[in-house]
Formats: sequence, structure tokens, C-alpha cells
Amino acid sequence: MNVCLHVWFISCITKYSYLSQTYHLCVFKVKSLKEELSSARKGESQSKKLEGELVAAKEESEKQRASNLGLEQQLKELKEENKSLKKEASEARDGAAAELKGESNKLRKERDDMLGDLESKLRTSEREANVREDALRHEVSELRKRWQDAVRRAEGKSVMGSECLFYLLIILTTFMTS
Repeated sequence: MNVCLHVWFISCITKYSYLSQTYHLCVFKVKSLKEELSSARKGESQSKKLEGELVAAKEESEKQRASNLGLEQQLKELKEENKSLKKEASEARDGAAAELKGESNKLRKERDDMLGDLESKLRTSEREANVREDALRHEVSELRKRWQDAVRRAEGKSVMGSECLFYLLIILTTFMTS
């Protein structure tokens, strides 16, 4: 009888040791899952911040486009002024000497330089706005992918932690009933 009791006692100690190890392993996995979930939430907040920056960049892009429209309007006005200057130059040519002709050429050159500068600035600002918008979109897309991967990993580990707890409860129940 003492031998049976002794064997039973050793069996209980072995089961307790195994259950204790399993419990500590499950606690460790739960802590790890909590840390990964926290990291995923940080990634989500960073994603939201970048989305806000994207919205701000879009607003800036819209301002840039509005500015470009203003520049285009100035360009139209300059073109109309150019037409009027051409007309004035032809009238001055008819009524004035070679001095006026030289002055007219100087005005045309200044006008053409100004038009060229404005057109160049317009193209440059449009290209820069498009490049910034594309870069921000790409960055937001990459962050979303990383965030989704982290969430998937955290969810997978959460399920694994739940399974560990389930098996631990089964073992405890079996131990208690035997």
C-alpha cells in the first residue's frame, strides 16, 4: 500500500512539474503576444499619422494647383499684354525711328524671358507636387502592409496562446479528477 501511495505521490509531483512548466510557457507566450499587440497598435498610430500627412500633402498640392492656376492666369494676361505690345511696337515702328525699334526689341526679349521663366516654374512646381504625392502614397502603402503583417502575426499568436490555455485546463481537469 505504501508503495502504491509512493508511486502515486511521485506521479502527482511529475504531473505538477509538467503543469507548472506548461503554465509558465503559456504566461510567457501571453506576455509576448501583448508586446506584439502593443507594437501593432503603435504601427497603426504611425499609419494614421502618415495618412494625416498625406491629407496635408494633398491640401498643399491643391494649394499648389491653385497657385498654378494663378500663374496660368498671369501667363494668359502676359500673352494678351504680349499681343498689345506687338501692336504698339508695329505702330511705334511706323511712326518712330530706329531708337524706338531697339526699345521694342528689348521689351519683347524681357517679355519672352518672363514667359519662359513662368512656364518653367509652373512645370517644375507641378512635377515636384506629383513626386511628393507619389512618395507619400508609397510610404503609406508600405506602412499599411507592415501593420497588417504585424496584426496577422499577433492574431496567430493569440490563437496559439488560447490553445495553450485550453490544453492546460484539460490537463488540470484530468489531474484533478484522477
